Amino acid sequence: MSQSQLNSDFQEVVAAVFDNWTALQLAIANGPGGLKSQEIVSNMISSVTQSICSNENIDSYDVADMLHDMLDENFQTVCEDDSPEEVGEVLLKYFSKCCAGEKHLVDLELGNVKKLSASASQRNPSRRVNIEEPATSEVNGEGSGNDVDANGSVNEEEMEVDDGWTTVKSKRRT
Repeated sequence: MSQSQLNSDFQEVVAAVFDNWTALQLAIANGPGGLKSQEIVSNMISSVTQSICSNENIDSYDVADMLHDMLDENFQTVCEDDSPEEVGEVLLKYFSKCCAGEKHLVDLELGNVKKLSASASQRNPSRRVNIEEPATSEVNGEGSGNDVDANGSVNEEEMEVDDGWTTVKSKRRT
């Protein structure tokens, strides 16, 4: 497989993962990107794809740092739910499969996620399906009461953005 084909294939994978990443979708919906949000996400997809494809020594921590920085710089969003780390791991797993010529397996897995996402969206348009994210998250600080369930459903009536920042925190189970 040529490098340009690998880049093209993997860029589709990155876009699909980003489409199902709840923290990014919340940042887009509530962030300052406004009408340029989709352009920002497109640039993020290109940057992440290029970084992973061109650096054979990159690890999930490097990808997570890059994702944290991108969310902070572009959407003034700080993730405390470990989802950038999980997204980094998922992207590197899928990249390895693409490099091994197993993109069909990645497509199959992502296709199943897209089917679930479409099904959930038909039942409730505010729902999204996560790829390997924690079951619950808390948004915008401790005690705000804004829960994101396993399907990414958000109680938007209580959503507050404090000083223009969105914080995604993990909800600790006791």
